[in-house]
Amino acid sequence: MMKRSRRMPSLLVALSAALLAAGALLTCPACSRKTAAAGKAGGDRAVPVTAAEAVRKSMPLEMSTFGSVEAFSTVAVESQVTGTLATVHFQKGEEVKKDELLFTIDAAPYKAACDQAQANVERDSAIEANARIEAERQKALLTKGMVAQSDADKAVTDAASAAAALRASTAALENARLQYDHCFIKSPIDGKAGNILVNAGNLVKANDVPLVTINQVRPVEVRFAIPQRDLPIVRKYMAAGKIAVRAAIAKEATNPEVGELTFLDNEVDRGTGTVTLRATFDNKDERLWPGQYVLVTMTLTLQPDLTVVPSSAIQAGAEGAYVFVIDPKDSTAKYTIVTIRRTAGDEVIVDSGLAAGQKVVTAGQLRLVDGTKVEVREDKTPKTAKPEGAGA
Repeated sequence: MMKRSRRMPSLLVALSAALLAAGALLTCPACSRKTAAAGKAGGDRAVPVTAAEAVRKSMPLEMSTFGSVEAFSTVAVESQVTGTLATVHFQKGEEVKKDELLFTIDAAPYKAACDQAQANVERDSAIEANARIEAERQKALLTKGMVAQSDADKAVTDAASAAAALRASTAALENARLQYDHCFIKSPIDGKAGNILVNAGNLVKANDVPLVTINQVRPVEVRFAIPQRDLPIVRKYMAAGKIAVRAAIAKEATNPEVGELTFLDNEVDRGTGTVTLRATFDNKDERLWPGQYVLVTMTLTLQPDLTVVPSSAIQAGAEGAYVFVIDPKDSTAKYTIVTIRRTAGDEVIVDSGLAAGQKVVTAGQLRLVDGTKVEVREDKTPKTAKPEGAGA
């Protein structure tokens, strides 16, 4: 029993030392990689991987967010006169052109008013002409001393009064014609007609309820917002020139509509801390529709001479982002920490730790440690097409 108890402390000490050594390896990623790589030295088979070359090229500086499509202009068409709606000249949902006839209101009462106003003008015109002639006659007689001054003055006053009455009746005629023209309601813009809200046969009142709403969808606008922290950089590039904007529909992300930033709101929304922007799109094929949600990508500028690798090459570890660089001399994978500036689509811009021309592993990293021998194989994964306007 005494001998057994003496051996126990030494066994415990040895076991504790082994555990401490193992813990040290576990807490030191670089050491564990080196140890694992050392254990693979010799005749180990190469690990199959796919690889890509880091390149230097220009990359777009972009911002992405969600936005909503809005009609470029919206007009609620109302009647400006009261009367019976006689005819509807279009179908709901139809495309209408500017100045196209939409509705006709019973114009008979307004035509009669025009005729009456025209007769008043003709009457007052005759009176004014006679008063003017009489004033000239009285003036001639006054110079010969054949009439009193008061008679001449009265003739001049009557002529002026008749002229004023003629102007009033002429204005009344113009107003009557205007009311008559309002019986024929035309489209103020090109656009898509919505639902017809009042049917033929109903009495409509002036400036009462809309008869139809028309949305202009060519061109169309997309409204979106950015955080206030991004406002300075957007204003900087707006001052430098035009800013291209892409709007992608959810299921057609690879084929976005391309437009231009046209509006920056003049204040920050205090509730959300964001600024509203609007971009205008030609929308010739009418792919964008009012009320639709889209993915908005704003290209501020094109930054030249950047080191770029596929995003699949970047791995995340305790020490930060890293890649496996393939050493061309011995085809081994070198664990390399990198500094990332930002991502752009399916690519990553690397600021430091990597040089153009170096090959990095893009698939198969889970089987690698620092120093693992690799065999580069062809990547058979289908390539995703880059969105139009995404830059070089």
